[in-house]
Amino acid sequence: MKASKFTEVQIAFVLKQAEDAHRSANCAGKPGSATRRVKAKLREDRLPPVRVNETWAMDFVHDHLATGRQLHVLTLVDTFSRFSPAVDPRFSYRGGCCCYP
Repeated sequence: MKASKFTEVQIAFVLKQAEDAHRSANCAGKPGSATRRVKAKLREDRLPPVRVNETWAMDFVHDHLATGRQLHVLTLVDTFSRFSPAVDPRFSYRGGCCCYP
């Protein structure tokens, strides 16, 4: 078994913080108990696109290769024309690769 890079004191401190945060959030029930889910509402100001290059969508697709490595694919799609100008496959993404120009 691999040794932890954190000491027992550090682990206990983080667990204590999480327990205190759980109590202060006025959470009812035990951890892992069922909670009521609220369905998301659509925004009224969001209208369907009426021309090309008005609205874009970005999403990741994940898959495993035959070698066992996980492949991530970033796809960009124009929501009006369904044209995809960019499909970028990589083995790993960092925040700066897709969040900053």
